Amino acid sequence: MKTMLPFIFLLCSAFCWQGIAQTSSNSTKVPLKHGAHRLGRRMDSEMQRWRDYGLGQFIHWGVYAIPGGQWKGKTSAGAAEWFRSAGLISKEEYDALYKQFNPKSFDAVRWAKQAKQMGARYMIFTTKHHDGFCMWPSKYTNYTIANTPYKKDIVKALVDAYTAEGIDVYLYFSIIDWNHPGYTGGKPFTANDLANWDTFNPFLSEKEASQYETFKTFTRNQLIELLTNYPAAKGLWFDGTWEGAWMKQSAWADSLGMDGRKRRCHLWRQSFHSGETRLGIFNAKRPRHLSGGIQ
Repeated sequence: MKTMLPFIFLLCSAFCWQGIAQTSSNSTKVPLKHGAHRLGRRMDSEMQRWRDYGLGQFIHWGVYAIPGGQWKGKTSAGAAEWFRSAGLISKEEYDALYKQFNPKSFDAVRWAKQAKQMGARYMIFTTKHHDGFCMWPSKYTNYTIANTPYKKDIVKALVDAYTAEGIDVYLYFSIIDWNHPGYTGGKPFTANDLANWDTFNPFLSEKEASQYETFKTFTRNQLIELLTNYPAAKGLWFDGTWEGAWMKQSAWADSLGMDGRKRRCHLWRQSFHSGETRLGIFNAKRPRHLSGGIQ
């Protein structure tokens, strides 16, 4: 296996509404301003490798594992990783859960060997979900594994263990970050807003827009940090790119993707709308999580 495989940079954010303009009677194609930088179905060997993976793991793990969807006798109807927004726990209570996070029995090597035995050829791991808690010791926030009782870098442990077993690792990264003071999803948008997307302003005030710039810088810093700290990882998996504030950043997100290519040799990039919303039926010869999601 070559040591320098192309890095799959799944920049969901570059999905932009400028690509297809809808009219009342016809759909008119217009040039894509920001995004894939290519036309048609990819037939290169690197993309074929991704299509041929077959079985893989997608591991969601974070402080939300502590309540496990339950709090004070009540159970959330939603996914456990969304528990902070379930209305069953206060933000103050949830944001203090990291002080209890201490998975003493965690064994990355054992996980990786088990994955190898069951035939997994790739693994995607949540470095940070929407709650903003980082499973690596990011230097750009205090809300990380380093400040838990466990302290050790879980992302590094998993990347190293799975790579040693010959399993390709991809790092999930949430654009949404409920913990960052500059984050906002922006105003809800309507069909009319989409029709006039160039003039749509997702922010409620100039102050909110200014704060969001600090969030963009923070996001960029964390992504570069992941690229730098975990060179064995084969790619990034993005989530949470459906909100108006982020969707308006397509040009900036595109430039961020190009920056990533410069920083990593043989980097190649594919853009598509949020992968988790495009699950397909399992096929042993194709990755379940991207069935139909990559061209």
